[in-house]
Amino acid sequence: HATQVLADEAVRPAAKATAAKHTEGGGTLRRVTALVEIRGEMKEVVFLTNNLGFSARTIAGLYRARWGIETFFRELKQTCQIHDFIGYSESAVRWQVWAGLIAHLLLRYIRYLAGWGHSFSRLAGVIRGGLWLKKRLLSLLALYGTAGAVIIPRRRVKTPYFQPFLPFANAPNGTAGG
Repeated sequence: HATQVLADEAVRPAAKATAAKHTEGGGTLRRVTALVEIRGEMKEVVFLTNNLGFSARTIAGLYRARWGIETFFRELKQTCQIHDFIGYSESAVRWQVWAGLIAHLLLRYIRYLAGWGHSFSRLAGVIRGGLWLKKRLLSLLALYGTAGAVIIPRRRVKTPYFQPFLPFANAPNGTAGG
């Protein structure tokens, strides 16, 4: 669907404090109203900008593209829990964002493999809660009854019975106390 511009208006902020912040262009802002496609539906959206040079269609297209980026980063922050950074140097932030992007990509791949039909945030929550379980990830998703037919069969691994013990220093002959 093509973006349809409904209105292109020059406006001035009513509040003096807001108008003082926008001194470029004599305090004039631009309000573009357009019909844009959002999640498969045409919706009326209003864009406010200080860019007076671009066409109204270009303004609407730029904001629509930015919206896709914004929703992606919102999803990334929610699913990978990047709310606060551990380090704040440029390098630290870059590495943390890269780690989040890799985790997000792995979650997307797991979603594809499992045929997950629910929300992406629910998938991330189920995986976050089940990371410490000794289950295959796709089998874990199948337990929730929401995964598709792609299930990797479990292999039984025989391990010898082993009773852990702690040797005690005060036990006779250096043996374990019992």
